Amino acid sequence: MRLLFASIRAELVRLRKSWPMLISVLSPICTAGFLLGLFWFSDAVVTRFRPGYRFWLDLNFSAWNLIVLPITVAVVAEMSWEQDKDANAWRHLLHQPVPKICLYFAKLANNYLLFFSSIILLFVLLPIGGAILKLNEALPMGTLEIGLLFQYFLFSLAASIPLIAFQTWFSFRFHGPAMGLGIALAGTWGAMKLIGATHLVQFLPWGLASHSVSVFERWNKLPWNYCYGATATAIIFIFLGSMDFSKHAFAKSLERN
Repeated sequence: MRLLFASIRAELVRLRKSWPMLISVLSPICTAGFLLGLFWFSDAVVTRFRPGYRFWLDLNFSAWNLIVLPITVAVVAEMSWEQDKDANAWRHLLHQPVPKICLYFAKLANNYLLFFSSIILLFVLLPIGGAILKLNEALPMGTLEIGLLFQYFLFSLAASIPLIAFQTWFSFRFHGPAMGLGIALAGTWGAMKLIGATHLVQFLPWGLASHSVSVFERWNKLPWNYCYGATATAIIFIFLGSMDFSKHAFAKSLERN
């Protein structure tokens, strides 16, 4: 356990002032900022979705889980592995008296830390954005539903768990941003198509996140029971990734500088 915590701290040091950290901070800011500008100048549309505050939360929640989170996770996971490879960090780390599985868990833990921080930042920005939008008298914003905000926050956290576990493994096994982005977009599209067709969608890494689109049908409830399937998927890919890394990490480190 001591070696694992030491590996996590070392991985966190490498992430400081890095592109993965910058992207994970900018993604929620850009999401909320873009939708804030869109809302401000779309009072004719917002009035159809009274109260406007609910629509503000719905739109950010759906955009984040359906578009921003899958793409950002794919990019950050790929860049995180690549920066280690480009700096020849793998060759140094793999010669340390640390089990390889600890190195993988450290990478995974820091990926979770990055995106949990992103989600926290997004849901801190939403009440602030809503307060700004209330300054526009043309927008029928109403009041903030604290319970709904907290519910969306918890669901977003749960939806990110299998996705990060999968993408961390996939980006290690199949290098290249095109591969990561391709599987993220294809997986999200496929999961959306399977909503309502089969309960097996919960076992896809994007299954839980894709259900965020259902918030616009306000008679539908979020599928909290699918969290069990999403957790099982995360465990499978965490196990697969750790075994795969232990077996192939040294060979991967020699592929190119």
